[in-house]
Amino acid sequence: MEFIGLPCDHIVVVMLYLNIDDLPSCLVLPRWSKYAKDQIREKYGNGSLYWGSQPAARYSGIVQMCKVVAELVHDDLNEFNNVIDMLGGEIRQLNIKKQKTKW
Repeated sequence: MEFIGLPCDHIVVVMLYLNIDDLPSCLVLPRWSKYAKDQIREKYGNGSLYWGSQPAARYSGIVQMCKVVAELVHDDLNEFNNVIDMLGGEIRQLNIKKQKTKW
């Protein structure tokens, strides 16, 4: 309990033996509660897109793809410019699509 802030297996066994169904809040530090993220979000406001696993995974996927593209076109300026133009076009199309769905 003192090392990581969670009840050790001995405490859990005793609680089971005593038929205690709910874990008392004094045995769980706030950092292990389901509200831990809320406290961080309040502190940092607009802080990060890393709060959820799905946005983080999507962001990571895009970054990895960009790294691969950068390796493939790093020594060919013409190819690099083609990729930049293509990505710019995709971004413009996504922005237009998003604007249409807002209304």
